[in-house]
Amino acid sequence: MIRNSLSIVIIDSNTEYQFKILNRISEELHLSVCGCYNSFVGNASEVALINPDVVIYDNLDLSNTIKDIQEIRNTLPNARMVIFAEECDCNLALTLFSMGITAFIRKPEISELIQVLDSLYGKNSAGYYIDAELAKKIIDSVVPMKKSIANNLLTSREKEIMQLISEGFLYKEIAFKLGLSFNTIKVHINNLYRKLEVQNKIDAINSYR
Repeated sequence: MIRNSLSIVIIDSNTEYQFKILNRISEELHLSVCGCYNSFVGNASEVALINPDVVIYDNLDLSNTIKDIQEIRNTLPNARMVIFAEECDCNLALTLFSMGITAFIRKPEISELIQVLDSLYGKNSAGYYIDAELAKKIIDSVVPMKKSIANNLLTSREKEIMQLISEGFLYKEIAFKLGLSFNTIKVHINNLYRKLEVQNKIDAINSYR
């Protein structure tokens, strides 16, 4: 039995993948695909008439990907957008999520695509989905960025103290080396711990590096 309560449109320049996705959706979810297109440009009016609940999209190799996605969002503001692509850099992925896409899945994992579509069948389902490998890349790119931001918040004196801590100097040794009182060193250390968002010396060293 075909469940017509979730309408789907596929926009993919790869015709082979169009048929692969269409067949898996039909066989495993018993959902009908309302249309398959190589691009959104030139087919916008037809897609708008369909007014799908879900758009499966992969034209990330286009130079105007952001513009293309924005036009789809403007034309179909209520549609869930699922990106199903081979590659995507972290910055583009974050931009796409900020533009309102629901999921990003890397080809050729059609099984993951089917799981996401199945979860969207409830229509009221909330949340987002991101491919595990891409999620790791984003996290790996964000962590150094967070460290850089935190390090830039440190004063020159705090950086000097942090460098000596990372070299293994004790707090009393640092006070003597810099000609400061032990209490002054403790104040600086408390401040840099707060800025680095850590609770101890080891975490501070790891965060600072």
